[in-house]
Amino acid sequence: MIQDDTPIKAISQIFDWRTKGAVTPVENQGQCSGSGWAFSATGAVEGTWFLAGHTLVSLSEQELVDCSTSYGNSGCNGGLVTNVFKFAMKYGLTTEAIYPYSAKSGQCQTSLESQATATISSYSIVPANNPKALMQAVLTKPVSVAVQADQTLWQHYTGGIVTSDCGTNLDHAVLIVGFDTTSHPGNWIVKNSWGTGWGDQGYIYIAISDGKGVCGINMTPSYPIA
Repeated sequence: MIQDDTPIKAISQIFDWRTKGAVTPVENQGQCSGSGWAFSATGAVEGTWFLAGHTLVSLSEQELVDCSTSYGNSGCNGGLVTNVFKFAMKYGLTTEAIYPYSAKSGQCQTSLESQATATISSYSIVPANNPKALMQAVLTKPVSVAVQADQTLWQHYTGGIVTSDCGTNLDHAVLIVGFDTTSHPGNWIVKNSWGTGWGDQGYIYIAISDGKGVCGINMTPSYPIA
C-alpha cells in the first residue's frame, strides 16, 4: 500500500506483472492502425482474468474491432477501452484462437463472438493526473492508459526511459504492466501493440511524473474488475 503522503521519489520498488504470469506476449496491430484500444483493453482483461484464478489466455482483439461498434468504438479508426469493458460486462470476450486477428475491420462473426471465455463484472476509473493512485492501481493488476503516440520519439523508440514532453493529445492506448522506482527517474513499464521489433521487444519505458504525465499517461487510466 502506497500512502498518500509518500513522495514518489521515496518509493523504491520494481513491480512487474510479466514476472507473475499475468501478461500475454506482445502482438502487432498492423495496418489496422487505430485499434490500439482493443489491444490495451484485452491486455487488461487478460490480466484481470488470470488474477481471478483462471489460466492466462490471449483474448480476441478482432472481436472488439468487429463487434463493439454499438458501444461507441470504430474498429480500425479508434475506440475507448472503457467501451470495451462495458461490452465485456455484457458479452464476455472470446479468445484469439477462436476469433483470430485480421488487422482490418469486418462484419461481426456472431457465432464466434458468442463463445465467450473471459468475463468481467465492472470496471474502475483511476483518478486522473495522480501518479500515486495509478501506481497503487498497477499493484493490483495491469492498467489500460492512453497516450499521445504520434510523435517521432514513439515512432523511432528503441529503448531507454522517455522523459521528454510528447504531448497530451491522446491518440493511442497501451497497457501499464509494472513500474521501476529504484532509480531516478522512475518509470512505467508499458506494453505496446506494434510488435516485438518495435521498442524494447515491444515495450516502452515512460518516466513517472506528476500532472498529466509524460505523453499524457496519467490522464485516463482504467482497469476491469473480475
